[in-house]
Amino acid sequence: MAVLLALMILSPVQVAAAPPSPGCSEAAGCDLVANYIEPTLNLLSGLVGIITVISLITGGIEYSAAEGDPQKSARAKNRIAKTIFALCAYFFVYAFLQFLIPNGLFH
Repeated sequence: MAVLLALMILSPVQVAAAPPSPGCSEAAGCDLVANYIEPTLNLLSGLVGIITVISLITGGIEYSAAEGDPQKSARAKNRIAKTIFALCAYFFVYAFLQFLIPNGLFH
């Protein structure tokens, strides 16, 4: 779960901080946002979605297999809660990137 959170927080910052190539300009048809940042964010969003679904399914299976053991059910509930928190954190990071990128990704 910590890897997922680190991936969601650090990856957009590293991608957004990448410098454009020296000969790249919008007049030359090289748009940094459209060519590099937007596909990276789309890929990252897909990966976050897949990892979230897997984590929620795993938490649900752990919860149903707890068989009344309070420690196992607490661990499963904790996994589900952390997954939902990580997904909400990713939504806020994505919304913040929409604010930072000129014209947003949906222009």
